[in-house]
Amino acid sequence: MEKKHVLFLLVSLLLISSIIFCIKKKKKIASQINYSNGVYRNFEGEDISYTKTALRIFCGTLLTRKKVGYSSFGSDIYIKKWCKPCKPLAKSQEPCITWIGHATILIQIGGVNILTDPIYAKNLSIFYPRVQSPGVAFEDLPPIHYVLISHNHADHLDWPTIANLVKRQKDSPPIMLVPQGVKKSIIKKCKYKNNKEKVREFLWYKKFEDIKSSVVFTFLPAYHSSGRNPLSLLSHQKAIFADPNRTAWGSWLIECNEFKIYFAGDTGYQKHFKDIARYIKKNSLENGNKNNTIDIALLPISPEEPRKSMKKARHMGSKEALQAYYDLEANIFIPIHWGTFQLGKDTFLGPIKNLKKFAEKDKLEIVNKFESVATSRKHLKFFAIGETQKYKYKTNKQNRFRLSHIFQFFHKYFELGFIRLLFFLFLFLFF
Repeated sequence: MEKKHVLFLLVSLLLISSIIFCIKKKKKIASQINYSNGVYRNFEGEDISYTKTALRIFCGTLLTRKKVGYSSFGSDIYIKKWCKPCKPLAKSQEPCITWIGHATILIQIGGVNILTDPIYAKNLSIFYPRVQSPGVAFEDLPPIHYVLISHNHADHLDWPTIANLVKRQKDSPPIMLVPQGVKKSIIKKCKYKNNKEKVREFLWYKKFEDIKSSVVFTFLPAYHSSGRNPLSLLSHQKAIFADPNRTAWGSWLIECNEFKIYFAGDTGYQKHFKDIARYIKKNSLENGNKNNTIDIALLPISPEEPRKSMKKARHMGSKEALQAYYDLEANIFIPIHWGTFQLGKDTFLGPIKNLKKFAEKDKLEIVNKFESVATSRKHLKFFAIGETQKYKYKTNKQNRFRLSHIFQFFHKYFELGFIRLLFFLFLFLFF
């Protein structure tokens, strides 16, 4: 083949890749969380007043519930069938997920033990009881290396639990990865005065890497709020009165050996899920990673009733959570943030019954508690509280080289000025 033909093919390939990736209007990744006058917002100009919403939820749930406790939430016997306490592994190189309850998950990967939004409180308050015990007893927890906090609401940031973790691990307390503005309360209330350097604050898209294990943490967007609202004053712990959105909030991406676990924390449904999927693809392309999708998405599905009030409080219901899973283009959807505290008008099985109905309608494969299937298959996996599931890293065969990688490579470098110059030079020579 003549040199002229080789150059012509190269130009053609560049042109094809440009058409494939540039024919659609380029979408921007979600911008940084808005911050002005000491207050955080999901977007500029957002109304952050929470008092009306809090009172609406309070009146719409507590005053319409027949009785706080099992009688209105579900059968005591049936609830216990969804809890199987376990003693987790000391550590795991391969990805391992254990649902402890609510948004508390033990994630073990690369030999690192990670705990998300840990809460071992017996109740949030006299109005919001805990109806399900933790799936892992506190004394059975392995040494925790990292604690991830999504935001500072009382059901996600439990100061006594973290203080007890520090007390238990005096010589090596866990590293706290927290949203911007939360560090001060952690140091003050959780016995980190002598380990201030172990509390690290984050804004969206900021990364942190554990050099030894190569586990990478990325703080990502969420559509939510922060603060200890006035109703929290009746909680088991003292709350800060009237501090709406003084600290940031978000979600977390955990990566190791190209295996990706996404923890949404607590969030309403918004376009940020599509933004996160685009960010991960872009970031994977730039780093030369073959796997550009989320392997496991841990998404909240309750409280969802009363829906109108919970939507205003930026909580996803089961239908919205399923759409978020599709937006993220993830492989496995594990629903969390249900069946632990009685926060709304939901019954115990209400959120997962609704989720199952919507998933069946979409013909999404459903895997029940204590069952498992291949990681590569897209499916909805229901976890029992205390259930542990181990996963495998993707093999080279699953990540086999595709022709699309060629187009992605040329598209990436086509954006550079000198490649554009060469492209138009070739066009001039041939045409």
